[in-house]
Amino acid sequence: MSGGFNSGSEYDSYSDSDSGVGESPWSGHFRAVWTEWAHGRAFENEQVVDDLKLHLVKQRKKLTELKRRAAAGTEGEQFWGFVDNCEERIERLERELWKRENKVIQWRAIANGDVGASMRSSVKEFRRWVEDDEGNKVRQRLTKRAPTVVAD
Repeated sequence: MSGGFNSGSEYDSYSDSDSGVGESPWSGHFRAVWTEWAHGRAFENEQVVDDLKLHLVKQRKKLTELKRRAAAGTEGEQFWGFVDNCEERIERLERELWKRENKVIQWRAIANGDVGASMRSSVKEFRRWVEDDEGNKVRQRLTKRAPTVVAD
Protein backbone atom coordinates (compact mmCIF):
# COMPACT_ATOMS: atom_id res chain seq x y z
CA MET A 1 0.00 0.00 0.00
CA SER A 2 1.73 3.17 -1.12
CA GLY A 3 1.15 6.62 0.32
CA GLY A 4 1.05 5.80 4.02
CA PHE A 5 -1.65 5.50 6.62
CA ASN A 6 -4.16 8.08 5.37
CA SER A 7 -3.44 7.69 1.71
CA GLY A 8 -6.49 8.44 -0.36
CA SER A 9 -8.42 9.87 2.56
CA GLU A 10 -10.48 13.02 2.40
CA TYR A 11 -7.74 14.95 4.26
CA ASP A 12 -5.28 14.70 1.39
CA SER A 13 -7.21 17.34 -0.52
CA TYR A 14 -7.05 19.99 2.20
CA SER A 15 -4.12 22.35 2.46
CA ASP A 16 -3.37 25.53 4.33
CA SER A 17 -2.84 28.31 1.82
CA ASP A 18 -0.21 29.99 4.03
CA SER A 19 2.00 27.03 4.74
CA GLY A 20 1.16 24.67 1.90
CA VAL A 21 0.99 21.84 4.41
CA GLY A 22 -1.98 19.50 4.29
CA GLU A 23 -4.38 20.05 7.20
CA SER A 24 -7.55 18.53 8.42
CA PRO A 25 -10.69 20.67 8.26
CA TRP A 26 -10.63 20.75 12.07
CA SER A 27 -7.41 22.75 12.38
CA GLY A 28 -9.09 25.99 11.30
CA HIS A 29 -11.84 25.35 13.83
CA PHE A 30 -9.33 24.80 16.64
CA ARG A 31 -7.42 27.92 15.65
CA ALA A 32 -10.65 29.95 15.72
CA VAL A 33 -11.59 28.55 19.14
CA TRP A 34 -8.10 29.28 20.49
CA THR A 35 -8.18 32.84 19.12
CA GLU A 36 -11.61 33.47 20.62
CA TRP A 37 -10.44 32.09 23.96
CA ALA A 38 -7.30 34.27 23.92
CA HIS A 39 -9.40 37.37 23.16
CA GLY A 40 -11.63 36.42 26.10
CA ARG A 41 -8.63 36.08 28.42
CA ALA A 42 -7.35 39.49 27.30
CA PHE A 43 -10.78 41.02 27.91
CA GLU A 44 -10.98 39.48 31.41
CA ASN A 45 -7.57 40.91 32.26
CA GLU A 46 -8.56 44.31 30.86
CA GLN A 47 -11.49 44.39 33.26
CA VAL A 48 -9.18 43.54 36.17
CA VAL A 49 -6.82 46.30 35.02
CA ASP A 50 -9.69 48.81 35.03
CA ASP A 51 -10.71 47.73 38.55
CA LEU A 52 -7.12 47.95 39.79
CA LYS A 53 -6.73 51.45 38.35
CA LEU A 54 -9.87 52.61 40.17
CA HIS A 55 -8.68 51.00 43.39
CA LEU A 56 -5.27 52.66 43.03
CA VAL A 57 -6.90 56.08 42.65
CA LYS A 58 -8.86 55.49 45.87
CA GLN A 59 -5.76 54.26 47.72
CA ARG A 60 -3.69 57.25 46.59
CA LYS A 61 -6.41 59.63 47.81
CA LYS A 62 -6.48 57.75 51.10
CA LEU A 63 -2.67 57.95 51.37
CA THR A 64 -2.76 61.70 50.77
CA GLU A 65 -5.33 62.12 53.54
CA LEU A 66 -3.36 59.85 55.91
CA LYS A 67 -0.15 61.79 55.29
CA ARG A 68 -1.95 65.07 55.87
CA ARG A 69 -3.39 63.83 59.17
CA ALA A 70 -0.06 62.32 60.26
CA ALA A 71 1.83 65.52 59.45
CA ALA A 72 -0.67 67.51 61.50
CA GLY A 73 0.47 65.51 64.52
CA THR A 74 -2.96 65.20 66.09
CA GLU A 75 -3.22 61.43 65.60
CA GLY A 76 -0.11 60.32 67.48
CA GLU A 77 3.13 58.66 66.39
CA GLN A 78 1.60 55.21 65.70
CA PHE A 79 -0.50 56.80 62.96
CA TRP A 80 2.55 56.67 60.66
CA GLY A 81 2.08 52.88 60.67
CA PHE A 82 -1.20 53.42 58.78
CA VAL A 83 0.68 55.54 56.25
CA ASP A 84 3.31 52.79 55.80
CA ASN A 85 0.61 50.12 55.38
CA CYS A 86 -1.16 52.21 52.76
CA GLU A 87 2.09 52.76 50.85
CA GLU A 88 2.79 49.01 50.88
CA ARG A 89 -0.74 48.30 49.66
CA ILE A 90 -0.25 50.77 46.80
CA GLU A 91 3.04 49.08 45.83
CA ARG A 92 1.32 45.67 45.74
CA LEU A 93 -1.51 47.09 43.64
CA GLU A 94 0.97 48.67 41.22
CA ARG A 95 2.80 45.36 40.81
CA GLU A 96 -0.48 43.51 40.22
CA LEU A 97 -1.55 46.18 37.72
CA TRP A 98 1.76 45.78 35.89
CA LYS A 99 1.38 41.99 35.75
CA ARG A 100 -2.21 42.26 34.48
CA GLU A 101 -1.29 44.84 31.84
CA ASN A 102 1.43 42.47 30.62
CA LYS A 103 -1.10 39.64 30.51
CA VAL A 104 -3.39 41.76 28.35
CA ILE A 105 -0.49 42.40 25.96
CA GLN A 106 0.42 38.71 25.91
CA TRP A 107 -3.14 37.45 25.31
CA ARG A 108 -3.75 40.05 22.57
CA ALA A 109 -0.54 38.95 20.86
CA ILE A 110 -1.51 35.28 21.13
CA ALA A 111 -5.00 36.02 19.82
CA ASN A 112 -3.42 37.84 16.87
CA GLY A 113 -1.07 34.92 16.20
CA ASP A 114 2.11 36.67 17.32
CA VAL A 115 3.49 34.39 20.02
CA GLY A 116 6.89 36.08 19.76
CA ALA A 117 5.36 39.40 20.83
CA SER A 118 3.74 37.70 23.79
CA MET A 119 7.14 36.42 24.91
CA ARG A 120 8.80 39.81 24.43
CA SER A 121 6.12 41.57 26.45
CA SER A 122 6.62 39.25 29.40
CA VAL A 123 10.17 40.45 30.02
CA LYS A 124 9.30 44.12 30.41
CA GLU A 125 10.32 45.47 33.73
CA PHE A 126 8.13 47.56 35.94
CA ARG A 127 9.23 51.07 36.80
CA ARG A 128 7.46 53.74 38.75
CA TRP A 129 8.11 57.26 40.02
CA VAL A 130 9.27 57.55 43.63
CA GLU A 131 10.88 60.24 45.72
CA ASP A 132 14.49 59.71 46.70
CA ASP A 133 16.02 60.92 49.98
CA GLU A 134 16.39 64.46 48.65
CA GLY A 135 12.76 64.64 47.49
CA ASN A 136 13.56 64.30 43.77
CA LYS A 137 11.29 62.23 41.54
CA VAL A 138 13.21 59.22 40.19
CA ARG A 139 12.30 56.02 38.36
CA GLN A 140 12.54 52.87 40.46
CA ARG A 141 12.72 49.37 39.03
CA LEU A 142 10.50 46.91 40.83
CA THR A 143 10.63 43.17 40.53
CA LYS A 144 7.84 40.75 41.28
CA ARG A 145 9.21 40.31 44.80
CA ALA A 146 9.11 43.05 47.36
CA PRO A 147 12.26 45.16 47.47
CA THR A 148 14.76 44.08 50.10
CA VAL A 149 15.20 46.53 52.96
CA VAL A 150 18.63 46.67 54.53
CA ALA A 151 18.97 48.24 57.98
CA ASP A 152 21.84 50.65 58.57
